[in-house]
Amino acid sequence: MEWVSSMFVFLGTNAGLIIVCALAILVIVLAVMGKVSLKFGKNIVTFGRTKIRSCGDCILLVMSKRERYGSQKEFVLNSVLKEQMNFVEQKSMDVQGILLSSYREQMCNFAPKDTSHSEFNKQYRLYQGLLINSFCAIKDEFRRSFKENGFEEMSGQEFSHYVKNKVTLVVSIGRDPLFNLYPYEGMIVTVEERTKWLDSKINILEDICFEIFVKAKEIKLEATKKVALLDREFSKEIDELISRKENQ
Repeated sequence: MEWVSSMFVFLGTNAGLIIVCALAILVIVLAVMGKVSLKFGKNIVTFGRTKIRSCGDCILLVMSKRERYGSQKEFVLNSVLKEQMNFVEQKSMDVQGILLSSYREQMCNFAPKDTSHSEFNKQYRLYQGLLINSFCAIKDEFRRSFKENGFEEMSGQEFSHYVKNKVTLVVSIGRDPLFNLYPYEGMIVTVEERTKWLDSKINILEDICFEIFVKAKEIKLEATKKVALLDREFSKEIDELISRKENQ
């Protein structure tokens, strides 16, 4: 046991005291810093404390994640109607352009030679105003239909039947105020001529309405997929959090 005696003798020297103090300071520093691992060859020595997440920390973390995913889902769902109505607005502008162009063409064809420029423009602006009011009613009906929801879950035949009924309603809503307020006297284009033209293009207008509902269905289904993906990501993060907690 001579080496033991030699060690105590060494520790009693100034050099030994310095080494002991240095080791003591090192242990204190490692304890303050937290968990620290040192590798000596194949051996690993761990010093300090390991931070363990409390139940309260986990609850706060879950609540934070739920709030974040909730905000993301709300954003996706709130964007559905906006995106649907943006498409309605786009198609409405296209149809209004067609109707105004055809009306001007009819005015040029039926206008007497002595028709003044101011009278021509006055009647054109009148029809334009009636058209704007008519499309406001049409867009309100589209918005109401989209808020109903449920049509995105319909099968092909069921969806076609639903859209056909909606298209008939939308066309009626658009036509009634337009022709009820249209002057029956003093107009270059008579209400009969305008009705005749509209009836000849009704299939085109119905196809555009059908396209709007199809697009609305696609937008809703895409949003549903995004929400489902967010739900899966949230569940995955919670599962990983629970797994880490159980392994601590």
